[in-house]
Amino acid sequence: TENKVIKAEINVVFIINLYKYIIYIIFKCLRFLLKLAKLNLIWDFDPLFSGLFSAVSLTIITYYLFKLLKFLHLQILSLVKSNKAEIVEKIQYKKISLISEEYLIKTARYIIQSIYIAALVLLMYAYITLLFSFFRFTQTWAAVLFSYILSPLTNTLKAVIGFLPNVFTIAIIFVIFRYTLKLIKRYFTAIHRDPSSPLRPKWFYADWSMPTYKIIRFLVIIFALIIIFPYLPGSHSPVFQGITVFLGVLLSFGSSSAIANIIAGIVITYMRPYKIEDVVKIAETKGRVIEKSLLITRIRTIKNIDITVPNTIVLSNHITNYSSVSKQDNGLILNTTVTMGYDIPWEKIHKALIEAALLTADVIDNPPPFVLQTSLDDFYVTYEINVHTHKPTRMHLIYSDLHKNIQDVFNREGLELLSTYFTSIRDGNKKNIPDNYLGENYQIPGFKIDPITNIFTKK
Repeated sequence: TENKVIKAEINVVFIINLYKYIIYIIFKCLRFLLKLAKLNLIWDFDPLFSGLFSAVSLTIITYYLFKLLKFLHLQILSLVKSNKAEIVEKIQYKKISLISEEYLIKTARYIIQSIYIAALVLLMYAYITLLFSFFRFTQTWAAVLFSYILSPLTNTLKAVIGFLPNVFTIAIIFVIFRYTLKLIKRYFTAIHRDPSSPLRPKWFYADWSMPTYKIIRFLVIIFALIIIFPYLPGSHSPVFQGITVFLGVLLSFGSSSAIANIIAGIVITYMRPYKIEDVVKIAETKGRVIEKSLLITRIRTIKNIDITVPNTIVLSNHITNYSSVSKQDNGLILNTTVTMGYDIPWEKIHKALIEAALLTADVIDNPPPFVLQTSLDDFYVTYEINVHTHKPTRMHLIYSDLHKNIQDVFNREGLELLSTYFTSIRDGNKKNIPDNYLGENYQIPGFKIDPITNIFTKK
């Protein structure tokens, strides 16, 4: 291998020397011919011959540079194609491919082709510029062409060097605010993970920790941007200020509803009307809260339908939370009603309703179910059975089971779940009152009757 390299170097040196000698001989021959023709006395051809020699040399070098660029272009493309699987594997994130092999080839071809074309353009530009510089009558053109590239590069370099102090200032500000945010996050995360932490003030609820952190983080970032803004390049220019004003006006008009939802979300966060997994009713929407953010509240109904409610609507409506007291001793009270005629004793109905309630799954025995008579209507009495439960997420199933048990118990007791509407002719007709209420020996528990006035009084 070393012998081959040495031979290649010798061949290159030999070709360059041979080229020099050939050009030198041609140059001498042309000078001799011009001298014979006495044209050298009229015009000085030495600069012209020197320029031609340089132009020919530059053309040959440029040609081989073009060939070299094309060779490199094809080699890089073939290298990417042959190693595409390894490249895709290296740019994976947590075993997830960020780019497919086909898209990688297309992207690489586009990037390599763009770099190749840019290199060709720069090489051609340099070739033309240098070519003009070899001759006296075109040297001014070369200076102009060089200035088109050198002036922007020089100005850019000066701007970068002048901006370096501001870069260091921005970097220091960034580091300070970065570690400030980390410290704030660590504080609120500790409260979130351990509500009994001594870091938590007594008046501060643990579920406020992460929303409060997000709000403080947003304010800190805005404050940092305000401090960094004067150090940005062009921040004091009228164009930059005009763009800033335009964006501010655009955001103020275009995001009024979003800002209203964010403010409502902040108010709801500190109101604490519900938490994730709570069963709530907002306006006409009833279900389990699965997401709560500054913009929306997402509720999943018992039919597995996700409903997104903007926070402004949440804040402007009544919020019913079925889960807030469900884990306490008494639990959540569920109730349903039945209507029965006046001819059925209320004790029998109470007993049947309580028995049906105790047969219902997820209904707790302590406190026991209880019955309320909520109204005395023209043809029937309304009885309300109330039951306690710790499982509001199964509310619909509890109601269904309770209704089924009421049907079973009432049918077994011979109680018809039907409130008949009828007309009664009073003369000669029996009163629509249970038999145990009729007669002189009727007693009300806890009361006694005065034999003289025939009025009931408490014992």
